[in-house]
Amino acid sequence: MTHRLQVGADAGRACLALAAAASVVLTAGCGGGRERQENWVVTHPDAPTAVKRAVLSMQLETGMTTDAVVASWGEPAEKVDLLGGDARWTYNRSQTFNRTRVTVEYILVFKGGILSRVETLRGR
Repeated sequence: MTHRLQVGADAGRACLALAAAASVVLTAGCGGGRERQENWVVTHPDAPTAVKRAVLSMQLETGMTTDAVVASWGEPAEKVDLLGGDARWTYNRSQTFNRTRVTVEYILVFKGGILSRVETLRGR
């Protein structure tokens, strides 16, 4: 099989189309954003209603499991395992306060795999 290399403007359009198709293939199945949240709710039918609502609205609720938090907010920037099976996760999220964009650091504390506390540190 022979492949042709396009030249000029057609080549640029072909490269853009190829890059777009590749990005679709690479992101398919990654479960990002809304798809990840909906999949978690479907696969956890016995989860409390408040936790399901929190996951779907990208919120946190004390009592969430670690996998519910990941479904809601994605993977944290940092995970630290503590003694006794506890953990501390860090998220850095960009938010707007008084028309100013800032990064807010959230520290999530898990006790036995369950979200027990969220600390907010306003960032830069």
